[in-house]
Amino acid sequence: MSRDHLYNSKLSIIKLYKEQLKTFNKLGIGNYTEFNTKISQELIDVTEKRLSQLSSAYTTNKREYNKKEKRRVKNEKVSAR
Repeated sequence: MSRDHLYNSKLSIIKLYKEQLKTFNKLGIGNYTEFNTKISQELIDVTEKRLSQLSSAYTTNKREYNKKEKRRVKNEKVSAR
């Protein structure tokens, strides 16, 4: 699996959590989702927490990936000379 594909997968998961939060807020506490899950403040809180964790990990990993990519490209340019 390529790194780009991996990052796109992570972004898809982050998007899924964002969409879930929108749904929870739209339906409101005490109501049920299309999967018959009762929306509670606890559900919203843990979803927000997980979204924060995923977003933070994605940002950190992407930053490290970009640094490594820049070094790799620089080394390729030096090797090509």
